[in-house]
Amino acid sequence: MFYSCQKKENYLDNEKNNVKVYISKRNLVFPDTIYVDSLYFGFIDYGDDFDQYTKKVNQDDEISRMIDFNYTLDTILYNNDFDLEQQVKFRSPAFNVNKIELDPISIGEKGVVYIQGFIKDLVIFDTIKNHSYDIPLDGLEKKYFIRKKIVVIESNG
Repeated sequence: MFYSCQKKENYLDNEKNNVKVYISKRNLVFPDTIYVDSLYFGFIDYGDDFDQYTKKVNQDDEISRMIDFNYTLDTILYNNDFDLEQQVKFRSPAFNVNKIELDPISIGEKGVVYIQGFIKDLVIFDTIKNHSYDIPLDGLEKKYFIRKKIVVIESNG
């Protein structure tokens, strides 16, 4: 994985056709190997073409956006969304459109654990001024599956 201090544009311009192509990103940043009973912090470096609608999250505007990561820490690999949705134990809402911070993680025994879950990205378009909340509004939703294998080892100290 390559990290850079330079700001990277998420759009590629095709000048010939005047088309912008969005490069989405969903990178779970967390150590591959951790120590038993130690506390670790992680986050998801996130970007999606929904960024073109709004760069704000959790605000009641004409265009509202909510992003969260629903996940589990488990020794079992889940192969489909249905099985995984039944096992979700944690939810981390995004407070920044391009970074979803996970709750601190500590594992109590050595072995292999998987952080696995899905990002839900929802955009709602308020096309009715002064609407009542019982009227459904137009919106778009995307869901992305993420998994990372973590090896938990005993500390030497």
